[in-house]
Amino acid sequence: MAQYTITRTCGHEDTINITGTNVRNQHRGEVRRQERRACLACHTAAEHRAGARVTADLDLPPLTGSTKQIAWAEAIRGRAAPAVERHVEELVASIGVNGFTPAFCDVWIDAMREVLTGRTDARWWIDHSDDAAEAIYRIGAAALRAVVYPDGP
Repeated sequence: MAQYTITRTCGHEDTINITGTNVRNQHRGEVRRQERRACLACHTAAEHRAGARVTADLDLPPLTGSTKQIAWAEAIRGRAAPAVERHVEELVASIGVNGFTPAFCDVWIDAMREVLTGRTDARWWIDHSDDAAEAIYRIGAAALRAVVYPDGP
C-alpha cells in the first residue's frame, strides 16, 4: 500500500491509499483520477446544494427529520426528481400504445408527483436512496393497477 498526498479540484489536500503493485505505474493513473475529483466534504456539500435548489425550483414542501437527515434526503430527492420527470415524458410518449390512454397516464403521473410532494419524511427518502426514482415509478404503477383492477388482478 502506498500513500499519496494530492490536491483535489476543490483545492483541498487529501491523503489517499493505493493498494496493489505499481509495476506499470498504475498508481500514477489512480492519483490523476483522484486529483480530478472534489474531496468528499465538497462533493457532499455540492449534492446538498443541488438538492435544495431542486426543492426550491419545484416548490416541494420541506422535509422533516434531523438537520443531517434533511440535507441527505434533499440530495436524494434532488436526484430523483429529474428521473421522475423523465418517466413522465416516457409515459406521455406512450399514450396510444397498447391501449394506454391519457386517463391512465394521468393516474400514473399524479401518483408519482404525489410522492414527490407528499413524502416529507426524510427517512423515506434515505431508505430509498439507491432507488428513489424507481420506487416512485412503482408506486405510480401500483396506483394505475388499483384503478384498472379495483378488485385485484
